[in-house]
Amino acid sequence: MSLTAFLTNSDLPLAKEILDNIYVDNVFLNASTIQEALAKIESSRALFANIGMNLREFSSNSTEVNAGIPQQARCMAKPNKLLDVKYDTITDRLSLTIPFLPKRHMTKRKLVSEVYKLYDLLGLAAPLSLRARMLMRDAVMLKAGWNKPLDPEFLHEWNELCLDISGTVVTIPRSIGSNSKDTGNATLWVFEDASQVVISCCCYVSHPPENDTKGLLCAKTMLSCHFLVSFFLLVPQQRQLPIPRLELLAILIFVRLAKTIVTKYRHRLKYVHIVSDSKIALAWRQSSRKLPLFVENQVDRIRKI
Repeated sequence: MSLTAFLTNSDLPLAKEILDNIYVDNVFLNASTIQEALAKIESSRALFANIGMNLREFSSNSTEVNAGIPQQARCMAKPNKLLDVKYDTITDRLSLTIPFLPKRHMTKRKLVSEVYKLYDLLGLAAPLSLRARMLMRDAVMLKAGWNKPLDPEFLHEWNELCLDISGTVVTIPRSIGSNSKDTGNATLWVFEDASQVVISCCCYVSHPPENDTKGLLCAKTMLSCHFLVSFFLLVPQQRQLPIPRLELLAILIFVRLAKTIVTKYRHRLKYVHIVSDSKIALAWRQSSRKLPLFVENQVDRIRKI
């Protein structure tokens, strides 16, 4: 809180950039040139030194910038790691490794602990971790104590899951295609879906080709598309809703997610597309008739965003 107050009260533009791009004890900065990057490193270190904090372990995807970072402030770890996500500055890619391991014995407590070893903020491994979350939910709903061994079928299913995905490495490019020359032509795409098991979405940002051909598509002028984030929620099993209502809930949840992305994105987005394959949910969104109370409440929330 004291750091937030310090940055908020500072008149320096860099303080505002740091405040908007700080996560736990990590700071993310953007620069278009080597000189700008080195200047920001020097200025940010001086800024934090004013409150007795040693900002250090800097790294960049530019070898020239890395060479210009003072030795005492340079990150020596290769690759860098933020929680479970690794960043390779040489390839400029993010990666995440599935840490699940087979077990000889399994309790509810151990299962929950194993599942939460995977800290996946961006949802890089969401399709792979879904099975683990479903297994954890089923185990937690059992009346057995937290330290009592689970039935053999749970142990078998966990070990089968580990054999399928343990050690799998998911990698994506760090860059999402935007730069300081971005003219606000980017488009946000949010693809959502729902079933009786899970509500999920995947978000991408696309950029038009540099030489816009006004709709003509060919190998050299196709859109560049970049992964942003994916997300899923398990559907509660105690009270099952019809698929169209779950689809409507998915639209509401991920319209809120899209709003957050638009707010945090560094450049202006020209278009935002929320894509759903539910004709019923989309018809409710457009309807002016009296709808069932549950449906009307969700539609009203969507319209207010």
